[in-house]
Amino acid sequence: MRKILEGISLIALVLLVIDTFLALVGPLRVPEKVPTHFDMAGRADRFGDPASLQQLPVAALLIYLLLTFIAIYPSLAERSTFEAPRIPSRMEVLVTGLVTWIKAEAVWIFAVFQMALIHAARNPDAAVSLIWIWILIAALAVTILWHVIAIVRARRLPAEAPAPAPAPQVPQSYSYEEAPLSPKDETPASQPAGEAPQSYSWEEIPQSFKDKIGE
Repeated sequence: MRKILEGISLIALVLLVIDTFLALVGPLRVPEKVPTHFDMAGRADRFGDPASLQQLPVAALLIYLLLTFIAIYPSLAERSTFEAPRIPSRMEVLVTGLVTWIKAEAVWIFAVFQMALIHAARNPDAAVSLIWIWILIAALAVTILWHVIAIVRARRLPAEAPAPAPAPQVPQSYSYEEAPLSPKDETPASQPAGEAPQSYSWEEIPQSFKDKIGE
């Protein structure tokens, strides 16, 4: 959804710049006097110089860049500190979503209002319908209200406790008598530990063992 909103914001920004460029430089230039304000009926009641049309594209571009930076700031912070990517929290997702929605709706409000100004400048006797501007403003208010409620609810939820770390394993202690012997330390039962191997004469060796040696 975030990528879709980014695309919608860019479309509105491009339309705003193109429409303003054509109104000031293109073949369909606006007259020397352009409206700057409308009454509730959609009729222009204030006028100004055509150069005033440059204000809305500049303001929209600044808002777009500022909100884009705010939305990607956590990612930039993680990359700058070489930290491993982590799963964003519920609060971060809500705040990022709020910023992205505000950016898309705000840029479209500027674009629609600029179109209304240019249309009124080219058709001074016609009333301009401001219904789409009011719809966008209402959508912006609903978006902010919904996200604020969601953020307040998320703050009231108990924070997830991190999983306890496994307890360090302490080596088992033994008394000298209980200490297990390694295979190298084991002594055959027939030979007591600490004594020299017993020697036999040839006559004392059993005959069966002599036969095995002869084989």
